[in-house]
Amino acid sequence: LAMPRIVRKLANETVNNSASLQNDDHLFFSIFPNEVWSFDIYLTFSTAGATPGFSADVTFPAGAVGAQNVYLMSTTVFVARSNGGLGTLFTSSGTALANGGVTINCHITNGSTAGTVQLLWAQSVANATDTIVIGAAAASGSTSWLIARRLL
Repeated sequence: LAMPRIVRKLANETVNNSASLQNDDHLFFSIFPNEVWSFDIYLTFSTAGATPGFSADVTFPAGAVGAQNVYLMSTTVFVARSNGGLGTLFTSSGTALANGGVTINCHITNGSTAGTVQLLWAQSVANATDTIVIGAAAASGSTSWLIARRLL
């Protein structure tokens, strides 16, 4: 089997006043037909106040099946969400999430279509404050990354 793919987010990325999911600039990888993958995405993010919240999703090639788990952590809240299928939006709002973290764990079996596994994210509620996914290591050493392992 191939070595794990490790993708580190190289720069901060900011969304302001938008609840429309957008492709992350760094956290994605390509897969071929009929491959089986397991991957983890860890996001460190910052948002000012409770209103904007945070939304995340992962897109997959057509025909992929599998499961994902999403965990949200911050200094004020812990939300664990387990999902039996792929491509279901995770949203958290109503709680200040300054310096929060999201961990997404997925297992996928791809169908006959090659494509890209892509992280999407946005504010839960469009708000004029910045929501930032941290890429450049912060003073705390926090950053965001993806580790993918091809199983078959």
